[in-house]
Amino acid sequence: MPKLKLAQKIAPAIVPLAPLVFTLAATPTIAATFASSESTVIIDNFSHNPFDSEVITDTFTNTFATDGNVNASTDAIANFITEPPSAFNSSFSSTDGTGNNYSGTADSFAGVLGNFSVNSGETFSFNFDANLNLTTSIDNPQTETAIADGTVSFALYDTSNVDSWTLLDSFTISGNVTSGNNDFLNFNSSDGTQLNLSNISLTTNFGGDRESASASTEGLFSRTFDRVTNLTLVEVKENRSTVAVPEPSIAVGTVLGIFALGYRAWNRRVGVK
Repeated sequence: MPKLKLAQKIAPAIVPLAPLVFTLAATPTIAATFASSESTVIIDNFSHNPFDSEVITDTFTNTFATDGNVNASTDAIANFITEPPSAFNSSFSSTDGTGNNYSGTADSFAGVLGNFSVNSGETFSFNFDANLNLTTSIDNPQTETAIADGTVSFALYDTSNVDSWTLLDSFTISGNVTSGNNDFLNFNSSDGTQLNLSNISLTTNFGGDRESASASTEGLFSRTFDRVTNLTLVEVKENRSTVAVPEPSIAVGTVLGIFALGYRAWNRRVGVK
């Protein structure tokens, strides 16, 4: 399948990260901020071998400072072994800064895709282990912003018709930790998802200058088909961290420069302009 068409199909499976909201500081003060977002996924014990697979990773960082220091670091890894089939990927984003006037963001993306064929009466299944960890730290909530957010999304499509994919099942882990507000951590699945969770843990520490959220899930997905079906399993993740002590004159430009990063890494990789 052409990469452009592949990108158009996969993009809806990615849950957009929460929009960035900065607290503007009229009177700068010395600041120290930290944010990190990381996730890992293992998928194994597939009932069927894929006849095709693809992996993708990408990272992006952006920093700006006129009075201070800011650092941004990222990492992204993805592997799909076909025999015996198993997939692993991880992504990590971290930012920190000190000073009066700075901003930084780190965006990482990793995903795997597998194409499978099942016969009538067969059950397609796999085990998975997914983790998401978010952390932020600030010294002064009046002048500093730290954001850590991320999403891990699974989607299974009927791709028997390559021009018209049908979403069969999906489930997503998503979270956002923002200094001061907009904190959440969720696990969601589509209606009727054939999902058996053996373990799920959602832990949050919201409020104050040190915040965190972590999710850990393990489970089995299985679905039986009554006809010959081609399937595409897509698992994607994105992790983003942002720190800022902006003045009003630069805040708008900083937000606009970062706001669309959610899909930029994917589009750049597959050639979408």
